[in-house]
Amino acid sequence: MQIHTLILLSLTVIFAACGKPAEKDVSLKKERISPEQMSLIIDSQNITCGDQEFCPEGVARMFAINFEDVNTSSTCSAFLIAPDLVMTNSHCVYGKKLSLAKICSGLYFVFPHNGFSYSAQCSQIIWRDNRQQGRRHYRDGDNDFALIRLDQNIPLQPLKLRRGGLRAGAKVYPVVVDQVGGYTAKITKLECLVEKVMPKYGVVQLSGCPVISGNSGAPVMDEDFNVVGVIFASSDNTIRKPSDEQSLRVRSHTKGFAFSMDHIHKVIGHLL
Repeated sequence: MQIHTLILLSLTVIFAACGKPAEKDVSLKKERISPEQMSLIIDSQNITCGDQEFCPEGVARMFAINFEDVNTSSTCSAFLIAPDLVMTNSHCVYGKKLSLAKICSGLYFVFPHNGFSYSAQCSQIIWRDNRQQGRRHYRDGDNDFALIRLDQNIPLQPLKLRRGGLRAGAKVYPVVVDQVGGYTAKITKLECLVEKVMPKYGVVQLSGCPVISGNSGAPVMDEDFNVVGVIFASSDNTIRKPSDEQSLRVRSHTKGFAFSMDHIHKVIGHLL
């Protein structure tokens, strides 16, 4: 089955977005994509790891597809916390005027492993913050994290969740998915410092942490590969072209923002 050139172009550009579509371009017509076409794209994924010594199993490239208009589709990062359960951001599982079932039908996850990959789709959105409503900017009190049940077990090691690992001055490692193109992505380990902890909202500010679009939903890990938080935002998310993001990241003074696992446990611990 052939995939329309415009669809591929849309995927390459739109998939640079950090859990949301790029700014709406009124010149773009609605471009549909079928589940069959999306399956071909999923089967052709090439996801590499930038640091083989720190490349934990269970980190996934996440696709949020609107089959009726691919221009409003996006990508995020996600990670496995049980064989059939992933965690990501709430803003990654929102679609304007779409039902939960419709949103779930467009969620795909690709887990790379030793040159191979496992893929799965959403079977149920277990939890998301309905107040968050896919906003582009964080509002105090938003709980920008989500749990999604997969349609099959993934035979990889789920990541371990740890409370108490985010304190001021601690060194942490967000393991993010850099969205290079429609078919390609790279898992990248960042090295960041916990600069500020805001326990009232469960938010942690990370310095020297050049989070870029597409990294939303990535796990923040400690040196022992335990997940201590979840990335949800950046202090500068204006860059849209993946090539620009990669070249500018090395000179970036961007701050990253994450929810602590302590806060996530307070809100949805009964589901974990």
